[in-house]
Amino acid sequence: HSTFAFVRHTNSLRFSKRELYLAELLFSHSSWIHDPSNIESQRTALPKLTPRQRAVLQLIVEGEANKAIAKKLGLSIHTIGDHIKVI
Repeated sequence: HSTFAFVRHTNSLRFSKRELYLAELLFSHSSWIHDPSNIESQRTALPKLTPRQRAVLQLIVEGEANKAIAKKLGLSIHTIGDHIKVI
């Protein structure tokens, strides 16, 4: 079995749009965890990300804001937005 948990401060009333997006991203691509016999078909069904898209995704998962991601990768905020749309 596997478990995913999102832990929040008790003072936080709602999930932010970003948190909801990350949860949806995680849950929509985690079905292979529950069916190990289907791992290879799930991997091939997922879209291939470029190295830059993977870098953006990694920074998102680490909690970085789009502006900070743009600065770290030396890209414009608009380019980061484009990468996020693809991801």
